[in-house]
Amino acid sequence: MRQLEIGIQSHICGNAVPQFSRLLMVNRVIKWLYKACINLDNPTPSMIGHVGIKTRDCLDYIFGKGGGGKLVFPPKTNVEATEDLLDVLHQSPYELGYGESRWTLIRIRSACSWLKVETDSGVWRLLQRLGIVKKQGRIALHSPDVNYQAKLEYLDQCWQEAVAYPREVIFLYLDEFSYYRQPTVTLAYEQRGNYQWRANLSHRSNTRCRGIGALNAMTGQVHYRQADKIRTKVQVAFYRDIVQSYPQARTIYVAQDNWPNHAAPAVMAHLEAQRTPFFPNTFSNWSTAERYMTPPDALPIQLVFLPTYAPWTNPIEKLWRWVRQDILHLHRLSDQWGDLKQRVMDFMMQFEHGSTQLLHYIGLLPD
Repeated sequence: MRQLEIGIQSHICGNAVPQFSRLLMVNRVIKWLYKACINLDNPTPSMIGHVGIKTRDCLDYIFGKGGGGKLVFPPKTNVEATEDLLDVLHQSPYELGYGESRWTLIRIRSACSWLKVETDSGVWRLLQRLGIVKKQGRIALHSPDVNYQAKLEYLDQCWQEAVAYPREVIFLYLDEFSYYRQPTVTLAYEQRGNYQWRANLSHRSNTRCRGIGALNAMTGQVHYRQADKIRTKVQVAFYRDIVQSYPQARTIYVAQDNWPNHAAPAVMAHLEAQRTPFFPNTFSNWSTAERYMTPPDALPIQLVFLPTYAPWTNPIEKLWRWVRQDILHLHRLSDQWGDLKQRVMDFMMQFEHGSTQLLHYIGLLPD
């Protein structure tokens, strides 16, 4: 820790020992640590002439260990207090007997009496000091699929086959999405004050349009259709369009979710016999006899079913996000429904010959 002390003194005022108060010294060192440190477990970048120092060692030095300073939460160090406080905040208040779903300052003060803070404002300042702030939550979803890992391994096998034989084997991600006549609301630039961008609604019904798309994972080529509803006839016609786009392919893998219509007998009857070991559940009144039929003109499409409730395994979801951001949010065509649908179609068609930009955007092509 002697090296740390010399390094801190050098950082503050060169080789001379500073004549500042201890409080000012601690304040400046904390700012230095905040800029220099990545996290509590990785060493900070070394200063010239000094070895790398871990953030935990620095904080222990400042708040009592090695430097003789006063402990903020005796006998806890500042780091230990932060960890204990986060352990509480990561639990539901209900588990500790409070009738609320989120933590409030008064509840934190009650649950962590060892903080010895008597006011809510004191708790807030303490949280700020420890780097704990109130943040926006995010939606989380856990896939319940017991075959989650096995499906991803099968997906990877199909992917590797497409990489090895790029002309004969094609790999596509397929999905459907919906959009509506009325514009959706999001952030937009406007002057300060009581001024907001207006999403003007139509007096007509909020008509829906359904789109079905397939993304070539190797080239970024997008195949797209849209209709009022995605029925089995639309799916079969879409598959035929795909096959016509790859006349040289002997196998076209199509990765998609487990929507029952994807495995409807009326669709499967037009495809070659399926080799997937993970066939989704279908409606009980559907015939299973037609599922493995192989008509003379069977389409060379092999379905690859993704884990259930796992949209993050389908990169084409990011394409839907892109069209919503650029075309559908705050659009001005609520009374020109045909024009809006054409604008969405034009957006999709810009990728009909492939796009490295799209592959970068969805994460299939590293930067």
